[in-house]
Amino acid sequence: MTTFVIVSFGAKYTKFKDALVNSIEVNMPGSNIKVIKLPELNHTDFQVANYLKLKHWRDNIEGNTVLIDADTIVLSDISEVFEMDFDLIYTIRKHNKTIPFNSGVVFVKESGRHIVETWAGLDDKMYKDKRLHMRWKRKYYGFNQASFGCMLETMPKLRIGKVDAAIYNSCDKYDWSHNYNLAKVVHIKSELRTSVECDLRKFREIESRILKYY
Repeated sequence: MTTFVIVSFGAKYTKFKDALVNSIEVNMPGSNIKVIKLPELNHTDFQVANYLKLKHWRDNIEGNTVLIDADTIVLSDISEVFEMDFDLIYTIRKHNKTIPFNSGVVFVKESGRHIVETWAGLDDKMYKDKRLHMRWKRKYYGFNQASFGCMLETMPKLRIGKVDAAIYNSCDKYDWSHNYNLAKVVHIKSELRTSVECDLRKFREIESRILKYY
């Protein structure tokens, strides 16, 4: 059985969270879905939200676990990732030259619990040390991604693998437009989120696959 851990902040993300849960129940029935509901934060508290999210991710790992952002949709079974010989697997962005990966979908085996604990420990250090955070943010962006990138570079012996984001965390305009049939998980962010919320149908093909879960 696969466990999904979803952290949702306030009413703003409710419809996204509900759609994600629906998509998991349809495409991976029998999964253990853990939803952690937290109060809505000010839009300027992005760093705080990510800091809290990772702490809850860390504390809710149970067997083969997918740590997943609330603004995603699961389009088909993704449990095959856990057959890979790694303790933790993340998604790389092949069509984004600026940001090499997105940490919104992370696969963790029980044997990888210590890696998430290490990641959260680095997150804690960066939360308290803004200069340390900015050093890694310049290369990896975001907050959790900065600490994850630091872990990748400074702890190369950890058993960490990677998969294509176009399939397991579709989060780039190129993939939404060109690789929409490959996607097993879609990350509804930036232009795609605007299109979905405003019914613009800018990315018609990928939107036709995700809107039925809302």
